[in-house]
Order: sequence, then C-alpha cells, then structure tokens
Amino acid sequence: METVIVASTDKAALAASFYARTKRLMEQLTAYAARDGGGQRIAVRLVNVLGSAGSASELFLRQARAGVPLTITDPGMLRYWITLPHAAVLMAHAALLAAEGEVVATAADPAMLNVGELGSRIWARAGREGAPAVDLLGIRRGETLREVLVGEGERLGPERRQGIAAIEGDVSTAGAAWIAEHLGERTPREEARAVWLEAMRRPGLVGAPA
Repeated sequence: METVIVASTDKAALAASFYARTKRLMEQLTAYAARDGGGQRIAVRLVNVLGSAGSASELFLRQARAGVPLTITDPGMLRYWITLPHAAVLMAHAALLAAEGEVVATAADPAMLNVGELGSRIWARAGREGAPAVDLLGIRRGETLREVLVGEGERLGPERRQGIAAIEGDVSTAGAAWIAEHLGERTPREEARAVWLEAMRRPGLVGAPA
C-alpha cells in the first residue's frame, strides 16, 4: 500500500502566522486524503533541527565563526530542538505510525532551549570567548515566545516508536474539505490561488489570522 509522509512544523499547532497556517492546512489535506482517498498518509510536525540549512543554529554558527554579533529575535524565546539523525528517524518511523492509522505525529522527546542560551553555546563551540555580542531584532508578527507541540483539542500520545509520538485527538479537515469543494481539476491558476488564500483567511477553517 502506498505511504505518503509530509514534513510539517510545530508552528502548525497554534497556526499563529501565515506560514504556520499553510502547514496546518497541509496537515488537514494529509488527514483528508487518508480518510477519503485511501492509502497511508501522515504529517510529521518537525521541530527546529540543529544544523539544518537555514536554521537559527546554522546562522549562529556562521556568525560566530565570522566574529560578528548574533542576530536574535528575543533571547528568551523557547524552542524545541532535535538533531539531524533524530529528524531522519522521525520521518522513517512515521511510516510505521501511518500503517497503524495515525495521520499526525511529532517528536516524542525534543529538547527545549531558549534562543539566547543556544546562541551562547554555539559562540563558545566556535572557539569564541566571553558572551556573544547580540543584535536584537524583536518579535515579529505571528511569532510566539514559547512553541508547543500540540494545539487546542490535541494531545501528545505516548512514545510509540523510538523518538516519535502520535498527536491524538480529532484532526479537523474543515479547510481541506472547503478547498476540495471549491476547486476542480481545471480551475484556472489565479482562481485556484484565490481559493487557497480564502481558505487560509476564513475563520474556523485553518487557524486564527495573524
């Protein structure tokens, strides 16, 4: 049987930003396809992956090596972190959970660390002495001080496979169902884009507007 695994983010739990709502909608589409289209489908809410391209940790390391101030939104921001090997295990084990009927999963035991402490550790790891200089950017629209793994009406299940746990609760497919109702196979591109944007903005379909 065909198995499809898609990468989501813990930001989808609160869906507080436009980006997060796109991921929440993707989770809905995954669940919708699993229920109505057959096959095994699962979305994995990845947390921050240390060393991945474009991540804060990768940016801090480049800045530390260059000896320039670290650009930090807010040092007190709490984020979940996993390693690249853990992320790979998550995606592989997600296939096993999909075979058991789960449609959304996440890391079972991610480490939580604030961004300021992460920056200090990377600064020292790069061979720099003392506390790093910091350029504070401020919290941007849609960002939260503390990220969570599950949202309203959801709960984190027990670790089912090494490093992964299912997100339990009723996964809403309201946004996915609305899109399926308003899109056809031959819908023109601009019209289709308008449908997607409307689904993102409509209250109750995906998440609260940022």
